[in-house]
Parts: sequence; structure tokens; C-alpha cells
Amino acid sequence: LIAAEPASLFAFLVLALLRFAAGRRFALTAGALLFLGITVHLYLMIRSAQNPLIDEADPETFSNLLAVLRRDQYPPSNPLVRRASWHFQIVEHFWGYFQQQYELVRSDGRFLRLAWVPILMGVAGIGSMVQRAPRNLVLFGGTFLITSVGMIVMLNFTDSEVRERDYFYSPAFYFFGVFIGVGAASLLDWFFGTRRLKPSTVDAAGYIAGVGVFLALTGLLYARYHFEHDRTRERVPWGYGYNMLAGLEPNAIIFTNGDNDTFPLWYMQEVESFRTDVRVVNLSLLNTTWYPKQLRDNEPKVHLNLDDAGIESLYLQAVAHFRQTGEELQPRDFAVIQILRDNLGKKPIYFAVTIPVETLEPYINRLVLEGLVYRFQAQKNPKTPDFEKIAHNVDNVYRFDGILDEDGKHDYGIYRDRNQRVLVQNYAGNFLRLASYYEQLAQEAADDSTRQAFWQESERRYLQAMEISPELESVRVLLGNLYTRMGRMESAEKVFQAFVAEDSTNDRALFELSQVQIAAGRLPEAIETLKRLVRRNPEDSFLHQVLLEALWLDGRVGEAENLEARWTAEHPGDTRLREHLQALRQGLVPPLFQTDTTDGAALADSN
Repeated sequence: LIAAEPASLFAFLVLALLRFAAGRRFALTAGALLFLGITVHLYLMIRSAQNPLIDEADPETFSNLLAVLRRDQYPPSNPLVRRASWHFQIVEHFWGYFQQQYELVRSDGRFLRLAWVPILMGVAGIGSMVQRAPRNLVLFGGTFLITSVGMIVMLNFTDSEVRERDYFYSPAFYFFGVFIGVGAASLLDWFFGTRRLKPSTVDAAGYIAGVGVFLALTGLLYARYHFEHDRTRERVPWGYGYNMLAGLEPNAIIFTNGDNDTFPLWYMQEVESFRTDVRVVNLSLLNTTWYPKQLRDNEPKVHLNLDDAGIESLYLQAVAHFRQTGEELQPRDFAVIQILRDNLGKKPIYFAVTIPVETLEPYINRLVLEGLVYRFQAQKNPKTPDFEKIAHNVDNVYRFDGILDEDGKHDYGIYRDRNQRVLVQNYAGNFLRLASYYEQLAQEAADDSTRQAFWQESERRYLQAMEISPELESVRVLLGNLYTRMGRMESAEKVFQAFVAEDSTNDRALFELSQVQIAAGRLPEAIETLKRLVRRNPEDSFLHQVLLEALWLDGRVGEAENLEARWTAEHPGDTRLREHLQALRQGLVPPLFQTDTTDGAALADSN
């Protein structure tokens, strides 16, 4: 109400007063209560007047407060132009979230989801309201439709949201919970309600049994969701904020991308008073006019050689640039250039690794990777990454609370959602870079002892990456390939066997396993692995070529010829297998695989 246009507000007050004069007090009373509820936001003006470090939208004045309440910073999209299909927005998006609220047990989709139990109770509650209290149904049902269908229409989410959006539909879930409660009471009454003038022990037992059933359903919900919502040892956001700040030089400036990689840093600074010398610059907020002013005016200050008018003209600069060049830039792009120009040489400047590549592109030849951040340097084409700095940070600076246990092993007792898993992979990426770096040094080593030392360090870094993000497929592949190069075939096969055991449908894991078996000279086992792959991918010509060559190398010429004949008959226009077989016969091309035909001593595992 307070955020409405003045004309609308005046019209509402006139109508409310007329209704009040006619003896109808509801409109005026409801309006007064609505106004009273909105007044709680006045604390924003009080807090903003203190000029805190984080003063979003600067609601120090009444006009700015109205802008906050109207969400002027986040203009809604046109609901008539859908940003995703109705099927996605209603069925895949809202309905998926809706079922998750009431899913009683984990389901693999093969059985009836027990989420239908509370949902059907809600339907029963709606039916009960139709019979007993239709006016209540109008109130609750109308609110439910507004908070569900209405929100779907107005929010107009895309099919590529950066995070889960279930919280926008929380009111719909709450109001449907009312229907579930009404339905539960109605079912209890219908099944176990008093059927005689005098209640009997059967009726009492029925009520007790009914209450027990519903308590059991509540217990199932608790058991289903407790692990995912338990934050007892949840430390990933804390650690991310700590680690990104801890590795910076004093009085630094660090550019961050959005909410997920900014709020942990603000928490560490504002709540735990850690590295308050660093100024965190949120790129998303740089598109506003109030945020650059705060960076310029509030401690720790960012040198910004723009007055208020210059800051407010950044949007016009973006428009003018587009008209002149056709290149779409945002106000923040001009703000970043100005900050770099005014602070280079005065303050250390960093960019978070979570910033999208396309945003970093204009500065990429001046950035040096140091772990979770890129350091901005004046000269172009610096060496990147700085492996010594990365190793120092991951070994001596960064903390992995909530990721690794005291023994340095992955802590499986803590739930991590998708956002946290993605953030954690930034740590794993640094260990992978170090591992690849030491592999390169091993290739360049002048003697075997030095090469072995670098290989062992590379192995250690791969194993650390695997403990950080065990779900990353690339870690296993790279580690297994390292073992193969080291001649540790048994270790390589263990890696890929475990990979296949965890996911028997993973074709990459099976293929890598077959390569290890071929390199170890165990062609019969490799052939059986490749046959599994071919059966799953009957139209993949490359896999058929690999199998054909394995058969040929194992001396099973007849099987290789039959494989080629069958493929050619089924694919008369594809002569790749025939040509490859002919080349193998004539020895004109090297085989796809180079196998070691020694007695196996050179391939012995060094463990």
C-alpha cells in the first residue's frame, strides 16, 4: 500500500473512508493493518542512516525506501512473453518442487512416490471444505492459487536459473499444508468417528491408531529430510569466505560475481571482523548508481575518480557505446575500467574465479591465477597460473572445514547442495592444476629419479582433488592415466574398476578400463570390456574400430574379419572398418594402441 502510486493510494483512502462512513469498517481496518505491517520496514531508514558497509539500495530517504519496497532494482519481466515453456514452468519446475515438500522417502521412480500420501490428504481437505466450509475454501483456495499459479505467471522463471527457486513458492506450500491438516482431521473423523450415541473403546482405539499413523508420517518426513537440512557441521560457505580473503594482500580490492561468492566474504568481514582491510566489489551491484558511491565514500574506500553525476552517467555511456559500436556493455563494465585505472599501483586488485569467463575476457591477458582468485597485473601476458602461490595457499592458507575430516579424507557426513558442490570444485580444480604441472615437470625431467619424484607429487595432488570432489569424473580419469604412464597398471585398473563399480552405465569408465587392460597386455579382458561397450553403443563406429584392433592384436583374426563384415553389411556406406582392417593387414598404419609385449616386469605395480 505504501509503495503504491500516490493517485492509487488517495483513491483507496477515499473509498475506505466512504465505506467506513456507511458503517462498513472492514476496508479501513484492513488498510490500517496493512499499513501497520509495512511500517516495520522503517527500520531500514534508521539502519541506512548509519552508513553501514553493506547498505543495499541506500534506503536512507523516503523515496529510496519506496524504491526498495517497489523492488525497482529488479523490474519484472513481461508475463505475456514466456521465458520458458508452460510445461517446464508448471510441471517440471513448480510441480517438482511441490512433490519434494511432501516426499516421505527417497524414491528411484520405480514405485509409487509416497509424496502422494500427504498430497491426497490435501485433496481430501479441499473436498471437506467444499462440504463444510465453502467460504473458507474461497479464502484459502484463492490464496493458494495466487501463491502458486499466480507466482508462476508473474515470476516467469527460465529453464536455466542459477539456483533452486523453491523458496518463492513457500506460501503455496504453507497453504496447502492447511488443506493437509483439514484432510487428516476429516479422514480421522470418517474412519474412526463416533458411530453410536455412547463412545466405545473401539472408537478410542481408532483415534489412537489414526494419530499414530499421522505421527508416523511426520517421522518419515523427518527421517527423509533431516540429513539435507542439518547444518550442525555445515562449514563450506564459512570456509569459502575465509579462504578467498585469507590469500589476499593487505588493503586489496576483490571483484566478486554475485550472491553466492559475495555473502560469505561479507559475513567474514562484518560478523567475524576478518580481513576488514579488503574491499569486496560485487559486479552485479555495480550496475546500480548507489553502490559505486558507497565504494567511493565508505571505508575501506575504493579510489573512484567520478562524482555523483559521473556515476549516474555510466548507464548513458553504455547506451552510447552500443549505438556507436553495436557492442552490448553494462554500466558495471565502465565502472570496472574506472576502478582499475584509478587503483592500479595503489591497491592490490583481484578477481574471483567464480566470475564467468565472458566477464573476465577483457582482462584475461593481465590475470594471474593464485587459487581462488586471479591477481590483476599491469603487464600483459604474465605467467599464469602462479603454481608456487597456489601450492602455498592450498597447503598453508586455505581451510577445508566441512569438506575434509581430521585425517584429510572426504567428510560424507555433511550434506552439500548443488551450489556448494560447485564452489568446492574450485578447490579441486587447483589441486588438478598442480597435479598437471608436476606431470609436465616429470616429462621434462632429465633423470628417472627426478621424474619419479614429480610423478609422486602429481599423484598426491590428484588424490587430494579426489578427496575434495569425489564426484568429479575427470579426477579419476587423470589419476588412472597417470598410473598408466608410471607403469603402475594394477593401480590404474583399481581406479577404473572402482569407477565402473560405482556407475556400471558410465561408458567413459568402461572405455578407460579397456585401455588399461590393453596397455597391461591383457587383451582378452580388454576385448570383453569393449564388447560390453559395443553392445551398449551398437552404432558407434569408433568403438567398433577399437574392438576390431584389439581382436587383431590378440590374434583373433577371424573374429575381427567377422566384425568388419557385419558392420559393413549393416552400414554399406561406411567403409571405415574395412579400410582399417586392410591397413592393419598391410602394416601401413600404427595401431590404435601400443601394447607392451614384455614379460610384464616393466609393467609391475610399484606399490
